[in-house]
Amino acid sequence: MMLTGSILLLTVDNTVCLVLFTLFYGLSQPLETLIHTVIIKVLGDYRVLFYGSYLRWGIWVAIVMTGMIGLLMKDDYLSTLLVILSIASMIPIVLISLVWMSTEPVNPIQLDISQEQAPLLLKNALHLTADQNNIIYKPYSIFGEQLSHISEEDASQLDRMFTEESLRPVASYQSVDAVSFQSESVYRYEENTIVPCHALALLPLPTPLDPLVGIYIKDSPEQELIYPAMPKANIWKTSTLSLTLLLLGMGHGLINPFLFVYVHEILEISFNMISCLIMAHFLSHMLMSFVIEKWFFHRFKLTLITTSVHITLILCSILYPCFKSNHLTTWAGLLVLQALQVCAFQLIWSSAADQAHLMHWNQMDRMKQRATISALYTSIGPALGVLIAGCILQSEKRSEDYILMYKICVALFSLSFVISWGWTSDE
Repeated sequence: MMLTGSILLLTVDNTVCLVLFTLFYGLSQPLETLIHTVIIKVLGDYRVLFYGSYLRWGIWVAIVMTGMIGLLMKDDYLSTLLVILSIASMIPIVLISLVWMSTEPVNPIQLDISQEQAPLLLKNALHLTADQNNIIYKPYSIFGEQLSHISEEDASQLDRMFTEESLRPVASYQSVDAVSFQSESVYRYEENTIVPCHALALLPLPTPLDPLVGIYIKDSPEQELIYPAMPKANIWKTSTLSLTLLLLGMGHGLINPFLFVYVHEILEISFNMISCLIMAHFLSHMLMSFVIEKWFFHRFKLTLITTSVHITLILCSILYPCFKSNHLTTWAGLLVLQALQVCAFQLIWSSAADQAHLMHWNQMDRMKQRATISALYTSIGPALGVLIAGCILQSEKRSEDYILMYKICVALFSLSFVISWGWTSDE
């Protein structure tokens, strides 16, 4: 996608390029969310354990396709090749989405999970997705009400539970008055029957393309009755978190889309080398996601993570204009900076999404907050950044324009770093 967009900017008429971008992004983004929804629906209760591995298959395909395009590129039919590949790639996505929309969750056997491992894996998966702040939660509810009257040692009852039906937790209630019980039952039912597209926002490692429909979830007045003792979310922390992601999104819109145009026009890097840069981008993204998923980052302080990320992004913005054309160090430096930049953006997004999870006490508020920062980070922020870049890159002095653009990136990342203190501080 990045390779196609960057090269079309260089080879296709502006009007045609605008029409192609509108069609491509207008169709691909909803379809991408739909594909992710199908994946988590197929995986069912095990999605939190296997979701990341399925996404890595897509990244591997992107790496291979980018390498093939880089090898097959010829200037005489470059734009035609890219348009054909873009259209051809959309057709199977549409077909897959239509075929698998009515799919059902698979059973453990279809996921190559043995019957001995299934209960333990399911328990770990539900532990990561269930609301840990539920004060009336019972351990037996992890297996549904089937274990509410027996001991955990009853193996015969456990063996009967290996069915294809979902084993999501069923809330168990203490003795409460009828009105409170009824309100809680309705709210719990709505909360546990969340449509799969909303469940994207509840994964421990969410994608930046969380469904924006989470923003429009109506506030339920029953929440205050159900959780009277739970504290409200800190408005200062949520506001500074949203503003930080907005500024980072603007910086991403400035530094990333026009980077490949900059290295081709100013640094005179060939399209084949640009494809290698994009492959490094995808590979770094995949490796960073794998590290976060398996090892995560809770061993470090949040302030250390945000400080390291912002320093990395500021250094990238400063060093990009310092490269000279036709130098070996330029090519090596671009690869290193591209990898560091991708890792920094992936790490700050994962940290922010995890922090949004800790700021709120119920799943609906978590979805709304993650959907909000997703919109700011992946849509609104980059759109503003691209508009700023478009206003800057108007004169004939392209080299000076790019230097000014990267100076603005330094200012945005510095301001984002200062604002991030609002949601990373312990107070």
